[in-house]
Amino acid sequence: MLVIEGVCDSNMSIDNFYRFIYEKSLDAILLTSPDGCVYRANQAAINMFQYTEEEMCRLGRCGLVDKSDLRLTPALEQRITQGYVRAELNYIRKNGEIFPGDTSSALFIDDEGRTRTILIIRDNSLYQEVKEQERRYAYIDYLTGIYNRRALIDSLEHEIARAKRSMKSLSLMLLDIDHLKRINDHCGHSCGDVVIKSFTKTLVDNLRLYDIVGRYGG
Repeated sequence: MLVIEGVCDSNMSIDNFYRFIYEKSLDAILLTSPDGCVYRANQAAINMFQYTEEEMCRLGRCGLVDKSDLRLTPALEQRITQGYVRAELNYIRKNGEIFPGDTSSALFIDDEGRTRTILIIRDNSLYQEVKEQERRYAYIDYLTGIYNRRALIDSLEHEIARAKRSMKSLSLMLLDIDHLKRINDHCGHSCGDVVIKSFTKTLVDNLRLYDIVGRYGG
C-alpha cells in the first residue's frame, strides 16, 4: 500500500508499487543469482557504478565488488546459510574508484522455481563525507581552522595522561592578542577576524609538527 501525503492509494497495483520502488530508489538495486550473474540494475545502480545496465550484466558481481575485501566471503557464506545478509563491502566504479557500500542481500525463488538474489547497495562514501564535515565542525574553529575549545581540552587531557605515563614534563602556553577589542570597536569585527587569522598563521608556521594549537576563546 502506497501512502503519499497521508492519502492511501488503494488503486495502485502491486506491480506498479514495486516498479516505483525499483525505478525511484536512491539505492542501487541489482537482480542477481547466487553465482554472481547480474540480470537487472536500476538507474541508481547505473549512477553509482557508472556502467550501463548491459555492462553490469556482462561484468557480473566479480566486476563490481572488490574481490580483495576480506568481508566478501563471510558475507556470501552467511547469505547461503541464513538466506540473507547485511554487511558493508567495498565496490569498484568504472573509473577504478573503490567505495564502501552498505549491502543488503537475500535469496528468493522466482515464479519459475529458480533461486535468485536481490542486492541493495547504499553508497557509504557519501555519508562518510558528511560525517567528516560534522567531525570537522565539531572540533575545528570555523574562523582559524585550528582546534576549537572542545578539541583543545580533549587533546590537553590526552597529553596530560601521556605525560604522566612517561613521567615527562608538559608545556602549556596561553596567548592573548593585545587590544583586540579596540580593533573590533574601531575597525569592525571583520578586521579583527583578519588579525586573529594572521596571528594564528604565525603560530602554526612556527610550531613543530607534533605541537598542538587551538583557540580557547571565541
